[in-house]
Amino acid sequence: MNYWEILLQRIIPDYRVYWSCPKNFAALKALVSTGIQQGHMKLQAKSLALLAGASESEVAPLVELLIADKTFNLETAQRYLENLRS
Repeated sequence: MNYWEILLQRIIPDYRVYWSCPKNFAALKALVSTGIQQGHMKLQAKSLALLAGASESEVAPLVELLIADKTFNLETAQRYLENLRS
């Protein structure tokens, strides 16, 4: 067997298996822990908080308010931010 045959038949398939396993475990963890949708909504709320102009210390409380209200838009984020600051 030459170098390329060994590389294509033995090393690359092993590499793909080793690479795909952590991704599968990460996806499985996301499904059984917080869930993909919930994690995505938290990320969306954090993006809205930053877009609304929240400082680093204001992001977490604002995210919690947005998630509790289940309203994900910039106007609501800005309104909650004004309430937090007053």
